Amino acid sequence: MTLIFALLREDHIIFASDRRHVQGHEDARYINDDCWKTQAILGNRAMLGFAGDDLTEQVIEELKRNGGSLEGGCVSGVADSVCEVARKKVNRIALPAPVPPMEFLIAGFLEDGGKNLATCFTLSRDNQMFLPHRYSFSAERGHCNFHVIGRHRHGALYILLKCAGEMTTVEAGTRLAYFTLCEVGKYDIGVGGPPQVCIIRPNQKVEDRSDNLQEEKKWVAEKSEEIRKIITGVSHERDTAC
Repeated sequence: MTLIFALLREDHIIFASDRRHVQGHEDARYINDDCWKTQAILGNRAMLGFAGDDLTEQVIEELKRNGGSLEGGCVSGVADSVCEVARKKVNRIALPAPVPPMEFLIAGFLEDGGKNLATCFTLSRDNQMFLPHRYSFSAERGHCNFHVIGRHRHGALYILLKCAGEMTTVEAGTRLAYFTLCEVGKYDIGVGGPPQVCIIRPNQKVEDRSDNLQEEKKWVAEKSEEIRKIITGVSHERDTAC
């Protein structure tokens, strides 16, 4: 399974993903921790993530072959293109065969009323159709300015609900994203690999920080152990697996 999320802020978006690909369902007989579940789009000014069955990758490959679908227009146009191709893939599955799980997350800035709004679209199967749901940053929504695909009901995501509304800086949001991915990955065999964390800003190229997260790795290891010690009163050797 996958964990991908977008944390929307007024002037930036934190887009984060794990890299683990598994086969074998719960026993995860095959694990590859060097997979990419995301795609830079719109001239490297927005991001697209995908989760679920390998059919999602076929959707992305078809869109990449038609370069204009991912590189022209805006994030809402990309959402429409993904919906169209995903529907075609689903319609080729002979009923009553079950439709495999497929989810997509598209994030970037969208011009609306003269403003650049931090926006994301989530797409998932709904009655054999793929319907885009749009979300834009709103100061009134506070902690609800984040959206998840994949393990969207995982218990460790409480940390996003607890802290997302106060993550006003890129540095704080990066720490939160790294902490979330590491905590879920420790106890969920379907999530793992080196975290990918990207920063999306209006009218700028996406900044991929994935290879420069050494400080976050050290900080997360320290804080995770502190939390455990506070709750249990028992010290353990520091876990630096993430």
